[in-house]
Amino acid sequence: MDKRKKPNWFLPEWRKFRGFSQERLAERAGFGSKGYISELESGERRYNEDMLKLFADALGCQPWEILSVNPSLRDQQLPAGVQRIVEEVRRVPEGERDEFIDSVQAALSRLSKKAKKTAPKKRKSA
Repeated sequence: MDKRKKPNWFLPEWRKFRGFSQERLAERAGFGSKGYISELESGERRYNEDMLKLFADALGCQPWEILSVNPSLRDQQLPAGVQRIVEEVRRVPEGERDEFIDSVQAALSRLSKKAKKTAPKKRKSA
């Protein structure tokens, strides 16, 4: 029986999403061989924070995205405006992201309240 724990990340999905072979990802991230990538993806080897940063740089994403976002599903059926906002959030440096998101949420809340005040009142029908 195989007792390896399935990795709790989306490295293989990101690699395939970018069209990379294991060998190409190994080269771009500075790892010696595709065998090492294969062992990481299968759970034979464990990853660490430094590896996540290397993979994120190689794959053009953020380390947190490798841990929590399946790239093939992340933007499905989002309206164009929402997709633009998501892309802007991804561009914000990680250390500033929470403050940025708080600002966006506050702005959306103000706009929502303003829209409710200016919306035409519904008439009751007799």
